[in-house]
Parts: sequence; C-alpha cells; structure tokens
Amino acid sequence: MEIKKYYVTGNTAQGFINLISSNLHGIDKTITLDASSLAHNTAILKRLIDEYKGKTKLEILKSSISHNYLEGIILREKNAAVLVKQGDRPSVTEFAKGLQIHDELENVYIQEMDFAKADEAAGDLIEKLLKDVPYKNREPHTYLRFFGTNTMDGIVNEVPHLISELERVYHIKGRAGTGKSTFMKKIANACLAHGLDIEQYHCSFDSNSIDMVLVPDLSICLFDSTDPHAFDPEDAAREEIIDLYEIAVTPGTDEMYHKEITELTSSYKNYMKKGLQVLKLKGEAIIKNEDAQNISETEIEQSVDAILKQINNN
Repeated sequence: MEIKKYYVTGNTAQGFINLISSNLHGIDKTITLDASSLAHNTAILKRLIDEYKGKTKLEILKSSISHNYLEGIILREKNAAVLVKQGDRPSVTEFAKGLQIHDELENVYIQEMDFAKADEAAGDLIEKLLKDVPYKNREPHTYLRFFGTNTMDGIVNEVPHLISELERVYHIKGRAGTGKSTFMKKIANACLAHGLDIEQYHCSFDSNSIDMVLVPDLSICLFDSTDPHAFDPEDAAREEIIDLYEIAVTPGTDEMYHKEITELTSSYKNYMKKGLQVLKLKGEAIIKNEDAQNISETEIEQSVDAILKQINNN
C-alpha cells in the first residue's frame, strides 16, 4: 500500500490515548510541528504529502479532532516522520460511563459463552494461517494504532481503506463479551511468536480491547466487524465471516435476555451520543479559534522547504 491512513490518537473511555511511540520504530529523524495552529500544520503536511506522493510510501496520521486536520506523516523508507505536537485533552466522562454499562452487557453474554469452543476456533485459524509460513528468527514489532475514533464529526474509521489491498480479510462477528478481542489477540500472539510484525488496532471506545490485527507479511487482517464499524464481505474470494456468537454462545441467548440486552444497549449508546456531542462542541470551539487565525502562505512555503531539506539531507 503506497499510502496508508490511520489514527494514533483516540478519544476513549480511558481518556485521551496517544500511541505514536510504537509507530516510530526504525525512524531516525522526527520533525515536530508547533501545535499553535492545527490548520497551519495541516497545510504543511498536505504540501509534504503532495511532494512525496508517488515517490515513496506514505503513512498519513489522521486527526482525532476533525477530518479538517492531520496529525502527521511517516516516511518509513526515508526513516523520517513529521508530527504535530500533541497536548493533553480532557477525558470525556460520558464515554467512561458508557463503558461501565457496556461491561454489564458483556456479562450477559459471558455467562453463556463456551470459551473452549472459541479457543478451538482460534487454534484452527492459527494453523490455517501459519502452517506453510516459514518461521522468522527475528524480534518482531507490534505497531499500535486505531483504525478510527470518536471525533467532532462522529465515529469515523478507515476500515475500507486498510483492507482494500489485502489478500485475505476475516470479519469477526459476535456480541459484546463474546471474545472477539481475545480471539484476535491469540492470532496476533501466534504471528509474533512466528517472527512476524503486526499492526494492532485498538478499540477507540475501550482502548484495552483490540478491533483489528493486520499482518503485512501475510497480507491478511482480522477485524471486529460489528457496530459501530459493521461491514459485510463484498468479495467472497478473499473475505469471510467468523461469527463467535454462532460458534461459542448458547443458542437462544439473544432471545432469552432480550429485555436486559435491549435496555443496556440503549443506555450505553445514549452515553456514547452524549460523549460525541461533547466532542462536537469542543471541536467547534477549536475550529472557531482556527478560523480567527491568519495562515501565511509564505510561512507555509518556508516551513515546507526547511522540512524537505531535513528529510532529504541524509
């Protein structure tokens, strides 16, 4: 993939999370942009993207504030990164309250879960993925990222982009608490033990959970394909569903606990909506402040020229 887009920051139930450090593995040169103007810094980054697009592989770090902004670029083949300086952001308490309720929803399904069956399914997939792959005697690396997050624009994701060129895509279906994250962690750990680097995309709601594991060397990924990032396979030749509810949960669980599930789902989603409204108001204030600033084309050009010299002066 010549251009890869993802997020390294997220507005989660655990607060503002920044995962940039793992993505600077192998990067010798890091150039930091002053965060005084997001629009100014984004303009610089877009100019740099235009300069390098088609010439080298690009990783574009999208903004967890708004689609209007970018947070950086990584030029791995040039061992360089240009990053917007990140400050702390206040936690959104509504997300934390929503997660507490979501944990109650998970418990409904956990009590009806056959974990041995889920483990067996994970073992079968590991065997399928790695049986013909030579072991690499090397120290593998895990890149920690988000494929989307909560922003002033709502819940956003880059799933279609990230899976577009992969040879095999596994849509992990299920319910809250049915082991989707645990299933993917098992696959990730097996690949790491085999000497393969992985890209591990964390959940932007509960950052302790995993929403995607992508293994570049195998050109495969597994991802949580449920709300709010539910997708159906579009190409049966390379995409398939693994449904942990069907595999490992007592049949009829949805019907048996229908009232409790409906109430808990409605309650936690209500807190999510409130949290997104908080982010929207904060984002609007940021944009209002940005609109009041003058962006100097001359300063942008001077900054871009200086950065290009730093990157290309190996």
